[in-house]
Amino acid sequence: MEIALAALRAALGQEDAAPVPQQQIAAIDKSEGMLDRLEKVKERYDQITALLSDFRCPLQQERFRELSKEHSDLTPLIRAYDGTGR
Repeated sequence: MEIALAALRAALGQEDAAPVPQQQIAAIDKSEGMLDRLEKVKERYDQITALLSDFRCPLQQERFRELSKEHSDLTPLIRAYDGTGR
């Protein structure tokens, strides 16, 4: 999977982008296909986006920081997967 992520980042010119945390990769079932795994990562990204937009989230500073970091780590991958590349 790391090779696929590196290829996506290279296509976007983001070789130095932050890697996807290993615990996220490990949590995805290895028997699934790459597109299925990417879809699960996208679902998590959408979930994080919703949590960050909750007005109560910034009140829990540690949780907000963790979610912001995870969101930031996943953004390049999701942009490549969605084809936006921005």
